[in-house]
Amino acid sequence: MTVFAIATTLHQNKFNSANGLINCSTNRAIDTINYITALQDIVQGLAFRHSSVMVSLRTLTTNSHGTGLWYNGAITPAMYLTSVDTLTASLCNDTYWNVLGVDVKNEPFDGTWGLDDAKDFNAGAELE
Repeated sequence: MTVFAIATTLHQNKFNSANGLINCSTNRAIDTINYITALQDIVQGLAFRHSSVMVSLRTLTTNSHGTGLWYNGAITPAMYLTSVDTLTASLCNDTYWNVLGVDVKNEPFDGTWGLDDAKDFNAGAELE
């Protein structure tokens, strides 16, 4: 199913936003050479039917099954924030008007809140 077909189905069923995973390796209509380009194509395709988009950073890598933190042994907190900066630089403009925001970490269950330690998600999510 193409992005335009998904957008049309959402529109016909009176949905203006949806949350879901897109498997780029099985959808040949999506250019998967560059992640940002693929994401921009998806966002523009959903804008065709006025559907909004919430970008969710569910996993750290394509072969990761999820962790409870926004970093791991291979990806530092600074690297993670750089990736968020890349997303916002690529999607925060009038062309991608339908982006609602970025969920900076799906289910940070190993994190803490307000404890000012290395796992403090509150501090980790704040941009300087």
